[in-house]
Amino acid sequence: LWDVLWEGRARRGDSEAHEARWLNLCGFLLRPGFGAELDDWRVQQLWRMRSEGLRFPRAAQGRAEWASLWKRIAGGLTRPQQVQLFQEVAPALLPRLKAKAKTKVKATPQEVREFWQLMASCELLPPEHKRDLGDELLAAVRKGKAGDLEFWVLGRLGARAPFYGPINQALARVDAERWVDALLAAGPTKAAHVFALAQLARCVGDRERDLDAALRQRVADAVRRLPAGERAARLVSEHVPLAATERARILDESLPAGLHVRAED
Repeated sequence: LWDVLWEGRARRGDSEAHEARWLNLCGFLLRPGFGAELDDWRVQQLWRMRSEGLRFPRAAQGRAEWASLWKRIAGGLTRPQQVQLFQEVAPALLPRLKAKAKTKVKATPQEVREFWQLMASCELLPPEHKRDLGDELLAAVRKGKAGDLEFWVLGRLGARAPFYGPINQALARVDAERWVDALLAAGPTKAAHVFALAQLARCVGDRERDLDAALRQRVADAVRRLPAGERAARLVSEHVPLAATERARILDESLPAGLHVRAED
């Protein structure tokens, strides 16, 4: 279906609505960007189209769908491509970079949300980029203003076991422990908060990535009686594989029927 959609790519210029729908379908059909025959070729074809930019660059919905497209297929991008995306969208997320932004079009709240999800999906980013993004979100956690989005992003950025990326790009252990301390201090009460703690403190059987045992025990004690807490407590205490529903939660949407991501563990 993606191949048919690609053949009709010129029609995205018919109207703002055409472009927004084409981008939406493009990402939906190509997700997660790897795993099927010729996916590498498809993703690179799509990447080369980026030089054309949006046909309607001031259309808010089109810009949001543009970000969502790359979020959905991030796993099929190379490390330099993910770093390029970081350079493009980080000024909208990190205040210290706003003055350096090349575009002065103000991002809408929907667009910013997509940017955060996009960055969380780029597991090939250098650990220091992940640290800078996560540290920005910790401010909302400390103020009690973090919602499901912020917790999901923190869990993806600091995951001990990457979904598809190499383990040498995982967030540094010292930063993950710092984030966990902040999340515990905020007093976890809901499932999204528990999800973030489980991803950050998950036991992976690797002393370079596993957090301090005492800290992991604190996490297990804090979440055990919360929604999905018993399972989270086990994930941080034992090296166990993720269930299909947990992998879907990490991806943030289901995969096409018949396509499965094979976990390393």
